[in-house]
Amino acid sequence: MFAVIKTGGKQYKVANEDVLIVEKLSANAGDLIRFGEVLMVSDQKVEIGAPYIVGAAVNARVLDQIKSKKVVSFVKRRRKNSSKRTKGHRQNKTVLKITDILKKVSSTEGSPIDPGVSLIEKAKGPVSIKTEPTKKAAARTETSKKAETKSKLTKKVADKTETPKKAVAKAEAANKAPAKAKTAKKSVAKTEPTKKAVAQTEPSKKSVSKSKPGQKVVSKMDAGNASISKSKKDT
Repeated sequence: MFAVIKTGGKQYKVANEDVLIVEKLSANAGDLIRFGEVLMVSDQKVEIGAPYIVGAAVNARVLDQIKSKKVVSFVKRRRKNSSKRTKGHRQNKTVLKITDILKKVSSTEGSPIDPGVSLIEKAKGPVSIKTEPTKKAAARTETSKKAETKSKLTKKVADKTETPKKAVAKAEAANKAPAKAKTAKKSVAKTEPTKKAVAQTEPSKKSVSKSKPGQKVVSKMDAGNASISKSKKDT
């Protein structure tokens, strides 16, 4: 079941438990109001008024009085000192929640507060239902989720960059290992000629040791010659 009502020069299609924002009404938060200008009601049959349906009404509860988003207007006047001006405006709005759609009611019930709107019941206590703060909270949660996703992406990118660096480091280490092996082989090859030189010097020592007995032989021959010379002198 739905109905079409008129308020603030505009028409709204409403149903039970709907929340809508209309032009400002002279009511406080928590008040129960009634709209008498009903253009159409649809339940099992569609009833259309001419222009309004007699006896039909829609009850609503006022949730809050708010302001719309700021509208900035720019004013420019030619050939004047104050040629450029900006003005901001926030329209006053009323937040409602539809409670009932009635086909037949008494027209004398309630006190009129605005054209086509009457006050049925005043607020008994404060109503803490707001629409804008919930939207802001939802926007904050969305921004936090976006920040988390960005941090995760940055971590993944950092991990991806670290893995190529590790691979490069491993490749460099692998290249250094063969170079070290080559240098070790070269040092071994250098030490082998020294061993050969030592081996070559050892035969020379042997030759020196062989020559020493020869020196002793020469000394014996000298002794023999000396003895012969002595015998000649004696004769």
